[in-house]
Amino acid sequence: MIFTASALVIISLKSSISKGNASVWAYAGAIVGFMALALYLNWASRIHHRVRFGLRKSESHQAESGQGGK
Repeated sequence: MIFTASALVIISLKSSISKGNASVWAYAGAIVGFMALALYLNWASRIHHRVRFGLRKSESHQAESGQGGK
């Protein structure tokens, strides 16, 4: 599905560039944008897991240190 979307964007950019509505740099922008999307989709689950795990770890650490002082 992502490949289809990127192909459609490149095809639409081709027609826009040939008409003079967009710059040639739009190709580079589209490719960089799809690369960023692919990297996000590849690493998102790992990043979200680390953030969730890190928050739980810090919350449990704060709770333990708060109870230990009483």
